[in-house]
Amino acid sequence: MVTASNPKAVFFFSSLFPQFFADGQLSFGKAAAMLTSTLAMTFVCMLGYAALGARIQVLFRRPRFRKGFQRGLGVALVGFGAGLALDRM
Repeated sequence: MVTASNPKAVFFFSSLFPQFFADGQLSFGKAAAMLTSTLAMTFVCMLGYAALGARIQVLFRRPRFRKGFQRGLGVALVGFGAGLALDRM
């Protein structure tokens, strides 16, 4: 449902799908097979994101890791700010 309501995905699939079929040879079975494989790949990808998120959640529960992460981000943001302040166009 999310992919169907995403305009980028709609344009991607409307430009991608026709390349795999000769003129006039698009059948319901072929389109359903491509759709099914796309949904399966999307599901596996989202499952990977969920597993990675669960692992990261365990890390962020450790106060030492969280504090170090926040300090590292703070240093990066100050560095980016300094870079912008010193940038000359």
